[in-house]
Amino acid sequence: MKILLFILVFFIAIWQVEAEEYTEKESVYTIQISSFSEEAIDHNKQIANVLEKEGYEDVRIEKIGDFYTLRVGRYKTKTQAQEIYIALKKIYPQSILRNAYYIPERIIYPASKEKMEKVVEEEKKETPVVTKEVPIPAKTPTTSGIKGKMPQVIFLVFLSFAILLLIPLLPGLRELIKPKDSSPLFIKMDYFKEPRYFDRSFKKVLEDGLQNTGYTRGIKQVQLHKEETVEVCESQVIPDGRVIENILYVKSDFVSGRKVHLKKEIYVKGTAKIGEENVLRAIAGDGDITLGTKTQIIRWAGTSGNIIVEEQCRLGVLCSCDGELKIGKGCIFKALYARPIITYDTESTEVSKEDEIESQVYDIPEEVRNIEDMVWYASKTFLSIPPFTKVDKDFVVKHNIILRKGCTVKGSIKSYGNVILEEGVNVNGNIFSEEEIIIGANCVVTGDIFSQNFVRIGKGFHLGKSESGIKSIIAKKGIEITKNTVIFGYVLTEGEGRVV
Repeated sequence: MKILLFILVFFIAIWQVEAEEYTEKESVYTIQISSFSEEAIDHNKQIANVLEKEGYEDVRIEKIGDFYTLRVGRYKTKTQAQEIYIALKKIYPQSILRNAYYIPERIIYPASKEKMEKVVEEEKKETPVVTKEVPIPAKTPTTSGIKGKMPQVIFLVFLSFAILLLIPLLPGLRELIKPKDSSPLFIKMDYFKEPRYFDRSFKKVLEDGLQNTGYTRGIKQVQLHKEETVEVCESQVIPDGRVIENILYVKSDFVSGRKVHLKKEIYVKGTAKIGEENVLRAIAGDGDITLGTKTQIIRWAGTSGNIIVEEQCRLGVLCSCDGELKIGKGCIFKALYARPIITYDTESTEVSKEDEIESQVYDIPEEVRNIEDMVWYASKTFLSIPPFTKVDKDFVVKHNIILRKGCTVKGSIKSYGNVILEEGVNVNGNIFSEEEIIIGANCVVTGDIFSQNFVRIGKGFHLGKSESGIKSIIAKKGIEITKNTVIFGYVLTEGEGRVV
């Protein structure tokens, strides 16, 4: 961009010098009899000779570029030329009255260049009347004027270029002279994302609204973000097929039958058992929540207790709890949070101790232990780590990386291609990939997992431990989780998450 601006300034400067060179010429009104090529010079000289004998002044032939023109008169105003123009128009109908530059160097008939220059010097003693300039085709002007102004042009161009170089440095210079960030930026180190923001916010707003109306049983008009109808009850059992239009505030337990539609939010302080094929806008709780088969959550579900999700449920934008979140086969989700999240058929929520994992995964058969030619393999498209290899380092690879069966990596993995973990791989670190992350059966990862594409997880996978804090699986396009999976923390995707 700077180079383009430099070139633009340079040509503007040259154009300005050339324009100034033209404006120094005298602009006059003249009658143009004809415009012709070199072959017609003799014929037009005869016409010019006749015009001179008839008493017309300033009869001349000028060479302009590759062509010639026969002109008569040199007048300061259009009015002065009008009478002569009318007379010549009758004899030469093609004549035109026009404004043009009077440049002695272009005249080839009748006077010599030296004579014409003397005439111009005499006329300069009078104050000329300069009219509006109308450019006409002409040969390239002499460079004498440009040469005189060239040092100014060069200075202007390089001054502009220097200014363009300095512009990006101005913010830094300003900061050095008058710093705005003299102290470090404050960062709240104890900040963390609230995984149960939706249900806790709803419960607080509902509790605050009911303080004004009381918690007695009945239907009330409560001011929340807007005025809402809230039904307060001790416990509630909804029969099959019912449609509930109000927000429910249930002080004890809640049970719904099949195909119940709850169009508004529900807050259950006891245990909530949602029947099959229910549709809920959102549910918040203090106790355990069970979602029946094929139940659909439109927005969110959250509780301080446990959540059990039966098969083929849709879990809205967020399903979170402080206890265990057990999910059945065929469920679809966007975001999950629990410590732990457990998929179907799981018997234990605890990860085996590290020494137990290593003894199980790395109990290498004798026939494998004796093979000496098992080596690392790298090509232009992938890096392959041999089976049962232990590595104490981080990996950063441009393409795909494959960790064969039984590998242990005490470090993080970053790949610009796919990351593939075969059965029984243990990664004590994070995994980041620009493409897919494919995790085989019975793998263990203790860090976070992030993919710009898909994450596909095999059975028996463990992420994190109960004592190791919150871990995350984040995939931009989608996540697939199979049975016997245990995850301590978040599972998030912009696409679709599915338990298969």
